[in-house]
Amino acid sequence: MIVDRDEQFRFFARGLFLHRRVCEVQSTARVTEVPRLSHQEINIAFIEVPEDDTPVIQMLRWLRHGEDSPAPEMPVILLVKTLDKTQLARVTAFGIHGILQKPVSGEKLLKAVVGVATNPRLFKSAGEPVADAASKVLPAAKVAVEESAPASVPVGEAPPPPPVERRTAAQKAVRVAARPVGRDLPSPPPAMTVRSGGGIGAVEPPAKSNRGTDPIEVVASPPVAEIRPWPDESAAVGKAPSEPLELAALAENKKKKKKDIALADPLQDKDGAKKDAGAGIEAILEAHASWVASSGGDGRRANLEGRELCGLALGGKVLSSAMLRRAELSGSDFTGADMHGVDLRNADVFGGTFVGTNLAVARMRHAKLRGCVFSQASLKGADLGGADLTGATFGDADLTGAILVGANLAEADLSEVGGLIQGQLDGVKGDAATRLPPGLILPEGND
Repeated sequence: MIVDRDEQFRFFARGLFLHRRVCEVQSTARVTEVPRLSHQEINIAFIEVPEDDTPVIQMLRWLRHGEDSPAPEMPVILLVKTLDKTQLARVTAFGIHGILQKPVSGEKLLKAVVGVATNPRLFKSAGEPVADAASKVLPAAKVAVEESAPASVPVGEAPPPPPVERRTAAQKAVRVAARPVGRDLPSPPPAMTVRSGGGIGAVEPPAKSNRGTDPIEVVASPPVAEIRPWPDESAAVGKAPSEPLELAALAENKKKKKKDIALADPLQDKDGAKKDAGAGIEAILEAHASWVASSGGDGRRANLEGRELCGLALGGKVLSSAMLRRAELSGSDFTGADMHGVDLRNADVFGGTFVGTNLAVARMRHAKLRGCVFSQASLKGADLGGADLTGATFGDADLTGAILVGANLAEADLSEVGGLIQGQLDGVKGDAATRLPPGLILPEGND
């Protein structure tokens, strides 16, 4: 889960993790959305800390100690612009797993995930013992460093052994396309600090303070081994693997790639001719339904990006988290389909039917949805930013938490929708024919 007001950063981070085959990435600009999103299975959260950190503190208090919190042990990494010790003392009081200073590179994001997955350690701004992600009590994590405390582990002494390794939710589910190969991860020291701008990847011993006792030293996640990419075919060109394990992994990966190439286009015959779209899609959706039902353990995720699939009857189908980006779906019928979290960004669904469809948290940014019908549909948390909804009919659809910034609502009928508030209409476009629920108006600048 990514909580950040910077839309470009959210887009970058989502693409980074999805490219590494993470099953699903939730993102939002509002920290108040965390309680709703936390009821899904979230394995790690990156949360921005703005200048007004009160909402973040309230959210962390609820997450760690709230009676209705579904994930009190969720790993949390904070994203900060400045390393202000006073602010960090406040936001780390309820326990975090690391801090990254913005701007953040993709490499640092991946290192942060690997660090939490391999050694989940919970840090707090107080000196009392805290629990790690497996709810086992660790020795006190020294975040507040006194003047008399040693700056680092003495030269020649090995750092204390890490706690007994247990598989946690983060270790089971977080999947990134990078890991250390052929060697063990080093044991982290018990307390670390970070240089200004260094982020999690750059750590150094804390210098002795000449002032009084500081309320907090900047804490980073434990250091991790150097990230090395998964072996691929290019690694075998001109250079033999240095270790037998790498050679075996390379051969296995090559076999998998050949299999993937053979199955890459289910809508194409061996000679390259296109099959009937209606017949080919059934096999894809059947495999996708198995993938959804088994949480990725069986079947295969449907990837129909850029396909020409106009006029299909997909009513009642399971399309949760399916990839339909840039697909041509004009005139298609999705009545009663489960499209939770589907990716329809930049897709063309002119005149599509979504009656009773579950489109919760769907990604529909910049989609062409002119004349679509959304009666009785659930669009909770859906991202419709920049979408063309000209002439669309929403009936009694649920738009709770839906993102509409930049959407074109000209001639659209939203008069009976539920969950829509005035703040969601900021930045939308409309005209005199746009119909809104009683009490809501288009923002200034619209005719």
